[in-house]
Amino acid sequence: MNIDVVWPNVLFLILGWLLALLSPGITDYFHKKREIKSLRVAILTELREMQLKLLMMVFRIRSKYSILDREFFDWAKSILEKYDGINSGESLLRTMEPLLKIDKKELSELLQYYAQQNSRPESGLSLKKFSLAFLEANIAALAMFDKDLLGYLLEIKMRIGFMNEMVDESRYYFQLSFQSGITHENYINANVNMVGTYKSYADQAHDVADIIHKLRNL
Repeated sequence: MNIDVVWPNVLFLILGWLLALLSPGITDYFHKKREIKSLRVAILTELREMQLKLLMMVFRIRSKYSILDREFFDWAKSILEKYDGINSGESLLRTMEPLLKIDKKELSELLQYYAQQNSRPESGLSLKKFSLAFLEANIAALAMFDKDLLGYLLEIKMRIGFMNEMVDESRYYFQLSFQSGITHENYINANVNMVGTYKSYADQAHDVADIIHKLRNL
C-alpha cells in the first residue's frame, strides 16, 4: 500500500470528524455572540430613553430649589448631544446654549428669579417611578455579559429601586403635611423631609444618568 496515497485520505477523514464534532459548538458560539449583541443593543436603547427622562427630572427638581449651575448645563449638554433616540433633544440644546454663554453670577441670578416666579419651595412635586421592563424580563440572560457591563446594569437596577422607594416616601410626607390637626412643628418637619427626599431623588437620577453614559461608552 502506498502510504503517500493513503495518508492524505486519513487526514481528510480526521478533519471531517473534527469538523463534525466541533460544528455544533461553533454554531452555538456565533449564535450566542449574536444574541448577546442584540440583547445589549435592546437594553442600551431602553436605558438611553430613560437617561433623557432622568435628565428632565433632575432639571425639574433642581430648578425648583435654585440648585442649578453651569456644571448641570454642561452635564445636560453632553447627554443631549449624544442622544439619538425617538425624542428630539435639539430644542433643549437651543434653550441651553445662551445659558452656557453668560457668567456664573448672571446665571445664578437668572435661575433664582426663575425659581421664585415659577414655584413655591413648600409645594409638592409629582415624582416619577421608573421601570426597566426589558431589562427585568431578561434578567437571567445578563450573566452572558462581561463583568463590567453586568456590574453597571445591576447598579442601575438597584438605584432605580431606591428612587422608586423615595417616590413613596415623598408622597407620605406630602400627605402628612395636609393631615388634619398637624402641629406647626410637625408640618415644618414633614416639608423638610419631603424636600430632602426630592433632592436625594434628583441626586440618584443624576448618578444613574452618569452610569448610563459610561455604559454607552463601553
